[in-house]
Parts: sequence; structure tokens; C-alpha cells
Amino acid sequence: MTAVLLVFAAVWTPGGISAQARTTDEATDTAYQTVDTSYFDDAVFIGDSRTVGLDNYTDLGKSKLYAKVSLSVFNVGDVKFIRISGKKYTLYQALKKTKFKKVYIMFGTNELGYKTSTFISRYKKMIKKIKSLQPDAIIYVEGILQVADSAVNKKDGTTHANIDSRNAKIKKMAEALDCIYLDVNSVITNTAGALIANAATDGVHLGPRYCKIWREYLLKHAVKKNSTKAASVETSQAQDFDGPFAFLRIAKIAAREGTENLFVTANSTVDI
Repeated sequence: MTAVLLVFAAVWTPGGISAQARTTDEATDTAYQTVDTSYFDDAVFIGDSRTVGLDNYTDLGKSKLYAKVSLSVFNVGDVKFIRISGKKYTLYQALKKTKFKKVYIMFGTNELGYKTSTFISRYKKMIKKIKSLQPDAIIYVEGILQVADSAVNKKDGTTHANIDSRNAKIKKMAEALDCIYLDVNSVITNTAGALIANAATDGVHLGPRYCKIWREYLLKHAVKKNSTKAASVETSQAQDFDGPFAFLRIAKIAAREGTENLFVTANSTVDI
């Protein structure tokens, strides 16, 4: 079971940083809020057939689906599959046309047969491109969903160990790029770390029940940007908090150092 503690996490605003009490997942050192479906209204979901299933079986509000069967980090910039006003566009072309507040990304299943370093390199390049096209969005990177024991295939790299190993690297990559890593496997796997047997008829693509569990996980692991302009934070250590994702860094400090080292004061401010 994932441990959770209460910290004072900071939220970035156009005018500064505000700090509020939040629950924090120790596995990711990120402070989360529970939200309702309307949170997805200005979001886009990017991925392969597993993300397509999430959209098919659950209510994702007014979000956009930029996902496709067999899509991967290797062909995402080439395939024209997103239809806008009767014309088809590639992912990057479509992201140039519409701005989103949140971007959910999941890739990795179709790439399990590739060399890990090659996959991570292309994934990193893709995320950097998405960030350049959506500079004001919160970027969520979801780990590769596990497979059931029945779907394990060592020949093409579909093993529990390979998925776990890659997710560790995806998490590290996401944090280095100031993205939020989401461990959806924490709610859909058994004690042995495999996808729960009845979660997917083919051992890979989640059915309606577990897609709903996936969706609930996302709703309980949301980050918000505060619209309030006034902000103040005092810490026990001198820190530089630069950029719109400084709130992630502050939340991590709180989780690492303890709540006594990060607190709000009425007249103490930090310039950003």
C-alpha cells in the first residue's frame, strides 16, 4: 500500500506561489487533490489503444482524445489521425492548433520490443516537443500499465520486469522534465505486481470496470494551478523557485524534509 502524508504544498500562480495543505504520495513526492470530471474539460489524452479504451469506457468530461491504436513514440509525429474541421493532422500539428491546460500521456506498450535507451530517448524528445507546443499545461506522464501473467511474452519484451524497469526510467525522465508521473499500476495490479487477472480479457487492454478504476485514480491524483495572484511562502532553507512548475519542487521539498520545514506566513514572500 502506498503511504500518504500531509504536507504544505505550493501551487504556482501568475503572480507567485501559494501554499496549501495537500495529501502527498511518498512514491512520487507530489501533492495531489481530488477533483471531479470537469477537471478533464480542458485536457487532452495522448496515447495508444489502452488510452483509447479509457476514453471508450469512461467519462472524461469534455476532454480531447489524441490517441490511436498502435500509436507509439516512434510514429507519433508522422501519422495523421486527428480530425479537426474535416482535415486530419499529426499530433504535433493538432497541438499547434489548440491549447490545453492539462496533457495526459501514456506510451510504452507498443515499444516494449525496442531497446530501452532508444525508447526513453524518443519519449523524452516527444515530451519536450509537447511541452514546447503546450507551455502552460500541466503535463502528466502515466507509467506503462502492467500486463496479466497470461500476456507475458519474453520474445517481444512483454514481461513484468521489463515494464517495471522502464517505468522507473519513465518516472525519472518525467521528473527531470518537470512533469507529473502517475503510477496507475498501484490500483490495477496484484501483490505479485501483475495486472489483475480479470482486469483485461486479453491480459493487456483494460475492460470497463478497470478503466473506471483508472479514471478514479486520475481524479484522485490531480494538481491545480491557483488563480489567486497573491502568494507567500517561507522555508527553512534558501531555495530558488523558477518557472510555472516551481510548485512541484516545493511540494517535493515538503515531502522530503517534513511539514515543519515548509509553512505559510502572512507576510513572508518569495519572488519568482
